[in-house]
Amino acid sequence: MKTSDVLVFFATKQKRRPKVIFNILHGILTVSNLFWGLNYDVLYLSGMGKQIKKDEYQHHLNLAIQKGWLFSDEAGISLTKAGQKVQNHELEGFHDLKNDYELNMAIESFILAVQVLSEFSFQNHKYLPSVSDVRVEWIVKQWFKAQKQQISSPKALSKKAFDDLIKVAEQLDGPDMNILFNFLANHHDTGLTLEQIASLTDESTFLVSLKLKFILLSFFNHLDEDNMFYSLINYFKKPSIISNSAFESYQLIKAGKSMEEVANMRRIKLNTVKEHLLMNAIIDSDFPFNEFLQVTYQPDTLPSSWQYSDFQSHFPQSDFFAFRLSQIKTIKDLRIHGKY
Repeated sequence: MKTSDVLVFFATKQKRRPKVIFNILHGILTVSNLFWGLNYDVLYLSGMGKQIKKDEYQHHLNLAIQKGWLFSDEAGISLTKAGQKVQNHELEGFHDLKNDYELNMAIESFILAVQVLSEFSFQNHKYLPSVSDVRVEWIVKQWFKAQKQQISSPKALSKKAFDDLIKVAEQLDGPDMNILFNFLANHHDTGLTLEQIASLTDESTFLVSLKLKFILLSFFNHLDEDNMFYSLINYFKKPSIISNSAFESYQLIKAGKSMEEVANMRRIKLNTVKEHLLMNAIIDSDFPFNEFLQVTYQPDTLPSSWQYSDFQSHFPQSDFFAFRLSQIKTIKDLRIHGKY
């Protein structure tokens, strides 16, 4: 990681808390992290930077501040004009992606599956696997065995693998497709390393690594059930990016249970159920806000600057759950219309 790499996580017109960014990169999705992640529009980074060490992250933040690339005060950190000139590799096009996979395992399995299919098409049974994870090898082995049972002809199997790969890859942007195919190992070569791709794209190794994860996530999201790779990747799909407990509470609510009933059924506190609902309100594009909000609060300020005390002065009977839910709804409404 280079000092300029941390600039991609910050913006010129918004102060951001660096700890929130770090937690989101590591997939630590508390209600608070999710809310501020929504506010910063960085939830697409969820779980994408688990390899980043806290000391390393803080070290580069400090250096960026010293160089004048970032500005820091009590409200948070923002990108300066000087920093904007240095950081010209924004992660455009990835903001709508949602990482609801065991992504690292899914990626390694896909990489190995492509290699296995390529070697199979050349009838080569003696090669060094590109992935050394025993679990991944077992999963891919079972998946490949199932594919051969469905398509007995080696020639037909190889053709379908190629067609399915190209069909999805063609839905990616041209440069992204090039990065993907340069990275994948096949019968003819082992694929380019991240360092080699970085030299070709004039980006840092860290940003190439991050971008490659997004490219593969986008690829996975384009898979349909008829695609050979669907069953492999779907094995690693999670019901939600948030905790299973929060997801379970929400499913019960959608099934018609009240918050109190969910709390009793699951033997958890009512406030915990409310936290679970806030989490789902943040990540679910179809969350039924009107079922839980009996008040309308629309001051002429950004939702992130609202004060709970002001909200309560207008609605004395409302609690913090209603306040936070109002903030979430307003942020989402404004963002839909390009005003946030």
